[in-house]
Amino acid sequence: MSSAPEVRVRRCDCARVLELDGVTTPAPFLHVPRFESLRRLDRTLGELASELLSLADDGCVRLRPEPAGEWSPERPARDGPVVHYHLERVPDPEALAGLVRRVREDGAIRAVTVRDPEWIPLLYYLGFDLFDALLCVRLALRGELLLEDFSTERRDEDPVRLLRENWERFRSSLKRLERLLRSGGLRELVESVAARHPRVAEALRVCDRERVLVRHVNLARETEIRCSTDLSFDRPEVSEWVRRVARYRPPSWAEAFVLLPCTARKPYSRSPLHRRVSRVTREFPVDELIVTSPLGIVPRALERTFPAAHYDVRVTGEWTREEVERAARLVERIVPESSVLVCHAHGGYRLVGEELKERGLEVRFTCGREENPASRRALRRLREELEGLLERGGGDPSEHVPRAVSLFQFGVDALEGLEYRFDGQHVRSEEGDRWFTVVPTTGLLALSEEGARVCLKAGVEPVRIEGGEVVVPGDARPGLHWPAVVDGEVRPCRVLVRPEDAPPGAEVVDLR
Repeated sequence: MSSAPEVRVRRCDCARVLELDGVTTPAPFLHVPRFESLRRLDRTLGELASELLSLADDGCVRLRPEPAGEWSPERPARDGPVVHYHLERVPDPEALAGLVRRVREDGAIRAVTVRDPEWIPLLYYLGFDLFDALLCVRLALRGELLLEDFSTERRDEDPVRLLRENWERFRSSLKRLERLLRSGGLRELVESVAARHPRVAEALRVCDRERVLVRHVNLARETEIRCSTDLSFDRPEVSEWVRRVARYRPPSWAEAFVLLPCTARKPYSRSPLHRRVSRVTREFPVDELIVTSPLGIVPRALERTFPAAHYDVRVTGEWTREEVERAARLVERIVPESSVLVCHAHGGYRLVGEELKERGLEVRFTCGREENPASRRALRRLREELEGLLERGGGDPSEHVPRAVSLFQFGVDALEGLEYRFDGQHVRSEEGDRWFTVVPTTGLLALSEEGARVCLKAGVEPVRIEGGEVVVPGDARPGLHWPAVVDGEVRPCRVLVRPEDAPPGAEVVDLR
């Protein structure tokens, strides 16, 4: 491998897909000096090392420099843009989280050596790119065959033959990780592996709790996220949603709020339940808040925004205290003081209304604990409650969508005080100039050049590119469209990767 390879970001998510000198990550690597030394230590080791060196092809990266002193996470070896981390003993979860945070601040290509294969999916998810092929030799010596789920099984076979099988399976497993990243299923694989290995699960929980990936997670994905285990509760997409949705400001005409249960069909407004409820609520000045887990709360105006329209969660009917409190805290942050909440929800969803009532908010219930909220009796009760509480009328909820998404995306309502037209997808000036487009697949805003200027006037901190140096604001996540100032010229762009996470030579933003 050359000391300065050409590096290209192919895709950015919680992990990266890079292309370096024609090799697409994740990929195996060989530390050539170590293999040469193994050949001199023992006949069996030498035979296996020689066999693996002969098997390695152009899809395997070769590293050459010897490490200085004992290898450790604190003293990794460097080969040009590649940094080699030696995790023979994976650190305790807190130390691993700290290591990942430091690693993600160094844009190098990250190679890692581990003793056991169950750590590979998690480490790739956390941002490592290359994995030591020495693992194949170790498994062969231990008489173990690598399986598709990154576990192993005992095999009484000739070590050389077992090495060949493990090499092919190792390469195939790494290719599978790349496919899962692109299809959106990498996190689910990590959780399934963690479910079988308590130490991996603990490490994943701590990294989620410490938010080590939230600056690097792609928030403009079109793929579904599956929240199928307890490990899904604080995954980066969810924790970043919770942080951003707390910015939500209801429309000025909203005089009360209706709490509704989520549905399997998304966006929720397409479900039979929400269609029936909306026939009632649209006659009154109310804003609808959908109660769900693990996202907590989804305002109606953000129901098409990733990940609100892209998640699938197992339904047990049982709500934990943590789930109830997350939703209640978000409602408290979203609704103005002294607001009236109408809870039209049953089962565990109703627990959120009860929690809010205990916290001192005015909550009125229109649906029994075991009652179907779509039933005629429940809907009649909802209408009667709203009629006794409010005058008929109110604004158009759809008009609030671009302003709500702007707050979610930029932290600023770029349309505040402006006259605009919104047709459900495009936001235009009164003169007809297109400012923004709500991307149908993600529910987020894409900007025109004029829209970038609108954002800057509203106070959005831009991406700044001057003399080849790129500075990306802290709130700009990979995948988001953002205003940019390029050598003094205002342009729209799309963030590909955080600058601190970009390997040498990789593009940080895509200018359009």
